[in-house]
Amino acid sequence: MKKKDKLKSVEVTYFVVPFVILMIGFSVLTAFTVKNRVDEKHALLEQRTVEIASSYSHNLAHTTEAYDMITKLLDEKIRNVAQSVIRISNKEDISVLREIAQAFNVDEISVYDDRGEIISSTDDGLLGWQAYEGHPVYDFMMSNQTIRIEEVRQDSVNGLYYKFGYLKNPGSGFVQLGILAENMQELLDEFEVARLVDEISRRKDVKNVLFVDTKFQVVASSLAEYKGTVIQDAALQNKLLSEQSQVEQVEMS
Repeated sequence: MKKKDKLKSVEVTYFVVPFVILMIGFSVLTAFTVKNRVDEKHALLEQRTVEIASSYSHNLAHTTEAYDMITKLLDEKIRNVAQSVIRISNKEDISVLREIAQAFNVDEISVYDDRGEIISSTDDGLLGWQAYEGHPVYDFMMSNQTIRIEEVRQDSVNGLYYKFGYLKNPGSGFVQLGILAENMQELLDEFEVARLVDEISRRKDVKNVLFVDTKFQVVASSLAEYKGTVIQDAALQNKLLSEQSQVEQVEMS
């Protein structure tokens, strides 16, 4: 009886050991196969993400170029119209200023005397306004510059935002031209980074989109809570500065 039990024990051992080895081998093979499939999927996803980013990077580069080009064209427009106003003898005639403004699609034209007071303007509410010390108009008047084109700023009288330009009259006084920022925006909308980011984010194969400037600030994002944040991670900053395409899963804080 004991010998028979011993034989059964040996038989069970011969069965269990190969089974265990087989199961271990199968498990390792399964894990290896799954890992390979996951790695393949990850590689394909990474490649696809890089392709999408690369396909739009060209558009983003041209977005900046187009923005700069339009801004330069607006500067040139302000300069040319100002020179035209300076040359006419009846520039103090409000009706004439309004005709010029309409013809050249300019939102505001004002004529100043040599004391910095508006003596004629397409906007009746500006008549009699006097430039004061510390104001951009006063700074231009007191400077040695003949012409100045400003960046967009808020008008101190009506509170609206304009891109202003000034040109001094060889005789006395100077003229001021303004283009409303909202009208500038209509020209720039189609080139805006935010619009392009929105376009990318509408793709079914894209989850989130961030546009980061050279100071590592998120200037546009498909996730509103990230806009305005700054990437502080030094390693990620180095990757963003790299010339090579990089795909990173970033944990923003």
